Amino acid sequence: MSYSQEHQRARHQNNPLKQARLSVEVQGILAISTLRQTFHNDSDTVIESLYQFPLPSDAALLDLEVTINGQVFQGEVQPRKQAQRAYETGVAEAKRSVMLEQLDDGLYGLSLGNLAENDTVEIAITIASLISHGDGMWHYFMPTVIGPRYGYSRVSAEHTPFNSIFAEYPLAVEVTVEQELTGEIRSNLQSDKSGLSYGGKQQSFSGYLDEQLHLSWSSSLTPSYAYQARDQYGNSNLIGLIQPPKPRQLRWFERSVKQSANVQLVVDCSGSMSGLSIQQARQGLQQALSQFGESDLVNLIRFGSHHVTTLKGPGPFSGRNKQQLLAEIETLNADLGGTNLWEALDTAIEGFGGKSGDILLLTDGQVWGSDYSNKLLRKAQQQGIRIFTVGVGSSVSNEILELLSKGTQANMLLLDQHNSMARQLSTLIEQLNSAKITCSSNLEGGYLQQPKAVFSGVSQPMYYAAPTLPEAVKLDFNCGDSLVEAQQLAIEPVSGVWQKALNQLVSQQQLASFSDEGQAEKFALMHQLMSRHTAFVFVDKASVEGADGIPTMVNVPQMQPKASMMINAKACYKEAPIMELTSRVIEADYAMESFEDRHEVDMFTPKKRIPSEPQSFDDIAIALLEEANIRLDRRHQTPKPFSLIALTDAGFESFVARNLQPLADEKDEHAAVCWWLLSLNKLYSVLSVRVEAYCKAQAKGLHPEDDLKVMAKVLSKHRAF
Repeated sequence: MSYSQEHQRARHQNNPLKQARLSVEVQGILAISTLRQTFHNDSDTVIESLYQFPLPSDAALLDLEVTINGQVFQGEVQPRKQAQRAYETGVAEAKRSVMLEQLDDGLYGLSLGNLAENDTVEIAITIASLISHGDGMWHYFMPTVIGPRYGYSRVSAEHTPFNSIFAEYPLAVEVTVEQELTGEIRSNLQSDKSGLSYGGKQQSFSGYLDEQLHLSWSSSLTPSYAYQARDQYGNSNLIGLIQPPKPRQLRWFERSVKQSANVQLVVDCSGSMSGLSIQQARQGLQQALSQFGESDLVNLIRFGSHHVTTLKGPGPFSGRNKQQLLAEIETLNADLGGTNLWEALDTAIEGFGGKSGDILLLTDGQVWGSDYSNKLLRKAQQQGIRIFTVGVGSSVSNEILELLSKGTQANMLLLDQHNSMARQLSTLIEQLNSAKITCSSNLEGGYLQQPKAVFSGVSQPMYYAAPTLPEAVKLDFNCGDSLVEAQQLAIEPVSGVWQKALNQLVSQQQLASFSDEGQAEKFALMHQLMSRHTAFVFVDKASVEGADGIPTMVNVPQMQPKASMMINAKACYKEAPIMELTSRVIEADYAMESFEDRHEVDMFTPKKRIPSEPQSFDDIAIALLEEANIRLDRRHQTPKPFSLIALTDAGFESFVARNLQPLADEKDEHAAVCWWLLSLNKLYSVLSVRVEAYCKAQAKGLHPEDDLKVMAKVLSKHRAF
């Protein structure tokens, strides 16, 4: 084996993430899940580990527990900027630090700073979520992997997820369902039959973090249910599950209002859909299309890096059009490159010619959201277009699919591998073709979130918060102007940890209703919610021996999604010596790193150079601080300290001679430079939070904070040289 292959393998063997365990408890329609991620530093250096992971978009954080080498710690939710500053200060001061923050919808980032050699850290994240009901089954979903995404990430480069075929993380799952089950709990993961107990209510599964977890079961629990709890502020919160009328109750009404379908089928044929995903899409569509008649208007748009439309727009599903559409579906393949979803959707919307219609989107959703996506959503809403979404594959980005479907009063379907895809797609097309059903309730005042449109056979949640609740929830389902059915939901109270779960879930939904950033932050802190405005942080009191404030950054990769790469890390290691392409990639990767190490340059991060002939003090100072943001950032590939010579060359010769040289002789040169950078930053506020925290840690004790303020005043009076 070549040296470069040994080098590449060593990098992945030092991956700090070792395993994950998930425990799930279900009571009624509520689920409490605790995800335990174990990290271990195998290297001989102090590291900072960065890891990204998905969570359900409707989940609410209940607790986060940090265990370091067997000792348990608790942190707290703080305003995001305050938490970031606390974390950066802790890392700069050589203390073990942990921060959990929301990076994007459904995407979270975990930062573990100053892990010493042989440190073991377990992060236990407890969340609350809802289960759903459809096709006569109860369903639980938990995303575990982020697949490669198309487009530009709104997340910073260091927190943008990436995938590696060398990554391999075992996952153990234990689930307990407090319902009267009428069968076993089924999962896409391998079942541990020895874990069965209590009549099938408790079961264990095992797998890897390479596919979303899906649990399903049947029970005697009625889908139409409501639960309530009071929070610590005296408010009453309610979560209900709405179960619309059954199809046979709607047929008479549908005959009077139903119109012909006007549908654009938009199918993902990008590379990430290869294998099982595109096969499922092909087989499901072939059978499901039989539900369209000659009076229905249908078109097919395939998309990847570009998109291909079969017809100019939706045309009658008959004759040549029908033959052409069926022929295109029969030959569907994942051969169109990337996932340029937004242009394909724009073409589909334009294809309706300003009229209303329906889009049926099949995709794995492996695309970053953008301002373009919000623009298209508004365009569809204004035109009266519904976007029904179908998540296909093992790493579905359901936050994108949910945004499109909920935002257009449509439905989202995450495919269940235990049921026929054709059957599931047929159910969705039935919903698409059925008359529109609306729902109203007797809940007034307070905060209310309930679906505007509902679909037969699919349960949908409603959230309500008010000082008091009615004795029962009354629901009216209407088709057009006609009342189809009236329901009444009994309200059942919950207590203990389930009370907290319900309150947090309602508060998490309510948080999204705030338009004012300040009010949103205040509400999130009051209810200790993880959000874009807040973050969880913990900083240990003790310092790590041998840590210098610049730990080696280790980005933890995602596993390759199961459906797109049916290969595991062990097989790759075994085959590495004979994999020519992999060998070349490793050779090139190592050569680039070696070149950077020898020449002390960063090939990928542009540097802002200090102007050779600065015109003023301001020019010099700002350029110097910008250079410090690169050279002193521990997450930069080649961080290097400043020296007094560099400051002298920049034009600060007289100041160095008078002030910094004596400090350097008495204390430490690097500490003196950091103190000087902090004094400049008092004037210009250019240093990043991370670099400012590092400089404060290095200059600590050299001069008190008051001296920095005095120095800043002196500098402000003497900017000209």
